[in-house]
Order: sequence, then C-alpha cells, then structure tokens
Amino acid sequence: MKPRILVTGASGNTGRPIAQALASEGFRVRTATRSTTPRSP
Repeated sequence: MKPRILVTGASGNTGRPIAQALASEGFRVRTATRSTTPRSP
C-alpha cells in the first residue's frame, strides 16, 4: 500500500494537478484548502 500524502493548496493551479497525479499513481491523497467563507467572531 502506498503512503497517504497531504497536499496543501489543493484547489489552486499547482496543487490540483499534483493531487490528481498522485491519486492516479495510487497514493492515498488528503487535501487541504483555504476557506473561502469569512469566519464569524
């Protein structure tokens, strides 16, 4: 089994294709993105 890899910025122009390529190679990919909604105080 291949390792799990965390890709930060996975919704961006660089992170998205990296996450897709890793997944297509059989890696277990976890993604992290920045929230686009403002936080409530």
